[in-house]
Amino acid sequence: EQLKKGLMHELLTKGIGHKEFKDSPIGKIPRDWEVRKLGDVITYTKGKKPEKICKDYQDECLPYLSAEHLRENGSTIYVKPSKGDVIVNEGDLLLLWDGSNSGEFFYGKRGILSSTMVKIEQKKPFFNQKFLFYVLKLKEKELKETTKGTGIPHVEKSVLNNMHVQNPSISEQEKIAEILSTVDKLLDLKKKKKEKLIELKKGLMNLLLTGKVRVVE
Repeated sequence: EQLKKGLMHELLTKGIGHKEFKDSPIGKIPRDWEVRKLGDVITYTKGKKPEKICKDYQDECLPYLSAEHLRENGSTIYVKPSKGDVIVNEGDLLLLWDGSNSGEFFYGKRGILSSTMVKIEQKKPFFNQKFLFYVLKLKEKELKETTKGTGIPHVEKSVLNNMHVQNPSISEQEKIAEILSTVDKLLDLKKKKKEKLIELKKGLMNLLLTGKVRVVE
């Protein structure tokens, strides 16, 4: 994870194979990169509370995409689609708008958007979708530090709209996104392996500490 953070910063600020750099609102970047304000290139639509929750999974029902569900920390709630719902497809970009962790970006799954989140869409295809996701993740800390609200914190529209983002050529974006996606897949495999080892250790500890298995000297 530390390697990925360093790699993200390196690729998203220096690119691949560049020799000449220039000053920009986000620091030094390759000379042929552009910089755009987020508000000029994206729109966002807020989700809403579900009108009908399904007791269990049914064909016409979809997962309710809360931050907990997207982090895979909670049980899945299924809701029946209704007028005004924001439908999310695999690969859509989402932002947690309200709550203690507001300012966190997610890669979407098929479902219905929760009332605390917004769906981000591009006005024009300036960005490879995966590349834009990694750029936004790099901005996450800055956005979280500027959330407002005396009760429930929320993302400040003006802060989000005025954020500057780097805009290389589409071909370079695709290369950068491919590298970072490969690292993400490796991380996912290692996390799953770690989880299996932890479960194995728990099982062995239980067997040893209850005397079901004895160590032979």
